[in-house]
Amino acid sequence: MPSTYIGQVVIEHLPELLLGFRTTVVLSLASMGLALVLGTVVAILRLMPFAPVQRAAHLFVEFFRNIPILIQLFFYYYALPSIGISLSAFACALIGLSIYSGVFIAEALRAGVLAVGEGQLNAALACGLTHFRALRYVILPQAVRLVIPPLTNLLVFTIKTSALASVVTVTDVMNVAESIDSATFRTFEIFTAAACFYLLLTLPLGALSRWLEQRLALQR
Repeated sequence: MPSTYIGQVVIEHLPELLLGFRTTVVLSLASMGLALVLGTVVAILRLMPFAPVQRAAHLFVEFFRNIPILIQLFFYYYALPSIGISLSAFACALIGLSIYSGVFIAEALRAGVLAVGEGQLNAALACGLTHFRALRYVILPQAVRLVIPPLTNLLVFTIKTSALASVVTVTDVMNVAESIDSATFRTFEIFTAAACFYLLLTLPLGALSRWLEQRLALQR
């Protein structure tokens, strides 16, 4: 039966949208987790006192952050099979989002570490800690406090960028919305609903960031 009032098409297709939203949530959370791990590792490598390691990490960051994420997704999904490497659409999106967000997180963390001050590192080294342990136990915990706002912005950026996974056929909420729109031509309602689903993820993350900032300010 054709839709007769605003929002009816959303109600009719709500189960499909919820399934797509579930995929978006899983993809976003997995990408953010992997990006945080990758970003932390790369940031540590960029701060190690070994020039070859620093250069390799720097090249890794510059390479991936200067190639548009859409090209990276197309490469993983369409180009890799031509050399015998076939990955699922979800895996391609997960790899692409994790690496792309991870390199930006690495730079944010590195900036936070540099903002802590070299005196802290020298004091940790003077206490007998290795360079790696000094970064892990002394510098990084302080740096994280400084980079919570930009880090949160990057995590929100990861969630919003996950919408591009639809171009490699991941059945996320964006992909489902496009399919419903193609069948019903109720563009305004469908994409308004899709936008609301993304807000359900990004707004709580922003609130969490503000709460963490306040808690850390009180601790300081």
